[in-house]
Amino acid sequence: MPWQALPIELTIQVLEALDPLSLVNCRRTSRLFKSLIDETTTLQYRIALYASGMVDGPPGQLSSLERLNLLRSYEASWKNVDWSEHTSIPLPGGIWELYGNVWAHGRGDNGINCIQLPSRLRGISMRQWTLEFDFTLRDFGMDPSQDLLVTIEMRHPQPCQIGLHTLSTGEKHPLARNIATLEYTRIVLEDAHISSYSIRVSGDYVGILFASHEDENELVVWNWKTGARCLVIPSADMLSFTFLGHKFVLASTLKPPHLVYRQPALLLYSLDQRLVRNKDHADTHLLCFLFRSYWSHSIIHLTSDPSPEWSPSPRLQVPFQIAGDDQIVALHRQHNWASFRGETFLMPASTLLEHVKDTPIEGEGRDIEWESWGPRCCNEYVPSHGRWTVWPCFVFGMRYVFPRIQLLDDRPVMVVRDLCPRRYMRATKEEREESNALQRVLRWGGPSRSIVKCVPLPPGIRTPSGVHFMISEDGIVALEVGHRKDCVFMAARLMPLGL
Repeated sequence: MPWQALPIELTIQVLEALDPLSLVNCRRTSRLFKSLIDETTTLQYRIALYASGMVDGPPGQLSSLERLNLLRSYEASWKNVDWSEHTSIPLPGGIWELYGNVWAHGRGDNGINCIQLPSRLRGISMRQWTLEFDFTLRDFGMDPSQDLLVTIEMRHPQPCQIGLHTLSTGEKHPLARNIATLEYTRIVLEDAHISSYSIRVSGDYVGILFASHEDENELVVWNWKTGARCLVIPSADMLSFTFLGHKFVLASTLKPPHLVYRQPALLLYSLDQRLVRNKDHADTHLLCFLFRSYWSHSIIHLTSDPSPEWSPSPRLQVPFQIAGDDQIVALHRQHNWASFRGETFLMPASTLLEHVKDTPIEGEGRDIEWESWGPRCCNEYVPSHGRWTVWPCFVFGMRYVFPRIQLLDDRPVMVVRDLCPRRYMRATKEEREESNALQRVLRWGGPSRSIVKCVPLPPGIRTPSGVHFMISEDGIVALEVGHRKDCVFMAARLMPLGL
């Protein structure tokens, strides 16, 4: 029976069972399919989600047509990236965190002030609340999607107490089962002073890199819901880490443990014990991504937001959200410990994960030479720039904001870069040419498969030289650091504040 003989309703049901890419291809095959797809809102919405690198949010009161219109406005706002309103919120200094659309900063020795950043287009209202604890807070991390707050209690002597709380109330997290805290005792030197902590959350996992000037650093990953330790890696050369995919940890190191000479590298560890190579020592790496030989004195730091398991809090009922498989890993290379210059490479996580497929189950971890992964993974980069005095969150999903103000024709501007391949394919020829011209002016190399935009600064910035930019799902955050520290929240059109 030909398609034309089927009832229209049945044909639409068949089309709704297709994935978005198949829908796009099907639309090109006949006038009938093109007409049906163009006139069916649910199909148009699915195609628009795919093309913009987004996925549908939880069921709610909004219809497919309303969600489609909001999505188009959301994409247009990011595409134009022009300021609407901004407000200034005093910041007392100390520890702080930006994750998703929540900003949190320390309040005294035992409190945290939290701010839910708004988004008019996604229906998120601005909200502020304060958490107080009965212990001295050393550091914290969070995951708003799971209402999770991870605190580190300042205690002497060890063990270190790692608390699992709800971000909304500060109470014990109900999903932590029978444990309210994770205890940590260093396995290398118990009296060593821990100078800093790097805390990351991805789904069921909490990872903390304990850094010490007196002894080895140590990376520990727990299943925070059960309290089980999944990974323990002592290494004086480990500098940073991030979660990659749903079952992997990527860490930067000055020297891989199996090499006798210094050679910076990225080490990939598995949280899936079925993939572990050395059964006697579960914490061995699967892959070792080596850098160029002349980088031997380089310092490598990684950052990536959000985690692969990220989704906005169900309480927010957002109409759509970024796709979890769209993730940039930003690799910041400092030339050496004494250097004030460096460069940043923007690597799609998917290209790194492709190497896992070729790794055999048996045997030791495999070395991957730079020529086999670097040119493809690191072709999007920001060349020589200064050292960051504030380590901001300058990537979210597939978007990147240059952390400092740039001068364009002696005019201070902010620069935003979009590396989503699907959004790049939808850009017009004029937009691509404008992006390439801007990269040449900024001396960011030749043409690339990303869209770069420059944005004028909003009024109210008193000291442009002291501004650090960060990015979230719905806008830009600027941290203005001067004699008086202010956190200046600024919004693109999609995120007007004070409404």
